Amino acid sequence: MPTNPPDSQFAQALQLENAQLRAQLRESEAELRELRQKLQYAEEKFEQIVDQDAQVGLAVYSVESECFYLNRGFIEMTGATVESWNAARGTDDLFASPEEAERVRQNRERAYGEQGVGSNRNRVHLKHRDGHTFWVDMLAQNITWEGRKLRKTSFVDVDAEVKLQQQLEEANRQLQASEARFRQLIDEAVQGVIVSTETGEPIYMNQRMLDLHGYNSFEEYVSVPIEQRVVEEDLRVARQRLQKRLGGERVSERNRMRLIKKSGEPFWVEMYSHVVEWEGKSATQHNVIDVDAEVRSRAALEAANELMTMGVGYGSRIQQALLPRTEDIQAAFRAFEVSWEPRDVVSGDFYW
Repeated sequence: MPTNPPDSQFAQALQLENAQLRAQLRESEAELRELRQKLQYAEEKFEQIVDQDAQVGLAVYSVESECFYLNRGFIEMTGATVESWNAARGTDDLFASPEEAERVRQNRERAYGEQGVGSNRNRVHLKHRDGHTFWVDMLAQNITWEGRKLRKTSFVDVDAEVKLQQQLEEANRQLQASEARFRQLIDEAVQGVIVSTETGEPIYMNQRMLDLHGYNSFEEYVSVPIEQRVVEEDLRVARQRLQKRLGGERVSERNRMRLIKKSGEPFWVEMYSHVVEWEGKSATQHNVIDVDAEVRSRAALEAANELMTMGVGYGSRIQQALLPRTEDIQAAFRAFEVSWEPRDVVSGDFYW
């Protein structure tokens, strides 16, 4: 029986191994083509996803600020391109001011340094290539790509939100300034001023009102029960007025009442009340005028007038008692004429 020489057997083994290797290579090439197709599909899907929202910008760049990728949202947002970014060799032109660029640069250096990452989220002021500025929220992450440290940063346009917030802050500053001027006017007013809640609880009192009551501070004033600050009868009327107002009835804005000093002495005031907004809530402002001297003077005048009227009436009765009656004159004279014409109550002492 013939046998193959050793060299022939070795050649056959090599051919078989070569065939197997070729088959494996073809399989590997097919797998590689499939992987490349999948990678291309994934890249297309990624670009489609990151480009579909123009409100979100995306930039990928190195620590040396070499740009590798900008999505459509970032290009529309800033007017920059990969070419213009790399031509400038940096991002300083993107920021509204050198100070803003320096702040972001320092944060980026901290993120790449050995001391741990810096703040990944920032609100920054950017500048479009046409010159207008706008605000964005910037979210950055460190990534590794092909062995290099890169920075992937997302930009969300929040310009409308920031400008609205700035307008609200400015309006709040103006409101606070207005309230400060208003309080200064109240504090320096010659009238007493009390501000109370809708239920009548005092929340503010100017110095003039404290002086009228004789208290040293607002805290001292509110520590005293209201029954010791307002005359009982007038307090009852004030509470009735408050209940009517809370019930929707219209009550007079002007009224007079008696308050009580710290010393216990009552005094008259005239109060003008109107609804105001105080620290964002509805309240009632009472402007208080001290009319105690006027009321006491008028009371004294009325008392004096009453005494005088009583005296004149008493004199009229005496006069009428002294002067002869008409019947007595008729008994003494057949013909006579009487003239007696008092101005108000009394007249002269004799008939004519």
